[in-house]
Parts: sequence; C-alpha cells; structure tokens
Amino acid sequence: MDVATGALPRGLGLVERVVRGELDSRGGPGVVRLAEESGLDKGQASRLLRDLVGTGTLARDGHEFRAGADLLAVAAEAGPWGVESRALLRELVVRFGACAYVDVLCGAMVLSVRAELAAWAEFSWARAGRLTPVWCTGAGRALLFD
Repeated sequence: MDVATGALPRGLGLVERVVRGELDSRGGPGVVRLAEESGLDKGQASRLLRDLVGTGTLARDGHEFRAGADLLAVAAEAGPWGVESRALLRELVVRFGACAYVDVLCGAMVLSVRAELAAWAEFSWARAGRLTPVWCTGAGRALLFD
C-alpha cells in the first residue's frame, strides 16, 4: 500500500471497520458494506481488501472479512508492550515536562504509534495514528538517520 497516494490510511480504516464489524450482530462486514462505510467505491475497497488479505492482516470467510492471523499475532505481542510503553512515556512526560511519542517510519511518512501529552499541551494533532510527512517533524528527521 502506498502512503503517498493515501492507500495506507484507507487500508487502515478498512481494517478498523472490519475489526469493529466483527462485534456487530449483523456478522462480519462484506465489500459493499465496507465501501459504503468508508466512502470508497466498491472497486477501490475490493482492491485494498484483497491486498490486506494477501498480507494476512485480514482473512476472508465467504463474503465476510475478519481479522487475519498476522494482525492477531501483532496484537497479542503488542499487549504488554503497549502497557509498558505508556508507563515509560508518562515517566518521560513527568520528568521532562514535554510531550512524548513513539513514531515509526512508514515510507515517506511518520506514523505515530503512541502519544502522551504533557499537562500544558492542547494539541489536537498529537495522537496515535497520525501520519505526517517525514520532513515535517523532528522525529521524522531523526528516523532518517537510521
């Protein structure tokens, strides 16, 4: 999926809708429902879903989609990491009085995985899931040194 064309955010949106849809009494969502809910045409949604199934992020069961084995494996491993990272970031926020983030390089973009704000911060853009061009942030420029 290409970050520059917006395919990654649309794909992640589909993954979120599939996971939330699994809890729906109507059953797992299909291509048509996912396309309607995400504002994509059926062809775009179908291509993105095919790619997500191909990577193991999603699985297809007839006409319905559900979380794939690879997505579940990542979620299982992130459990303790998520708790530990939040505690570590909160400690950094308290110690230095500044916001703390966990960001990863995603093509030409930086994806914020976790964000902990300082008490004085009122930034609506500071949130997990935010994508910014790599050159726009200090974290992005630092990630380029790797």
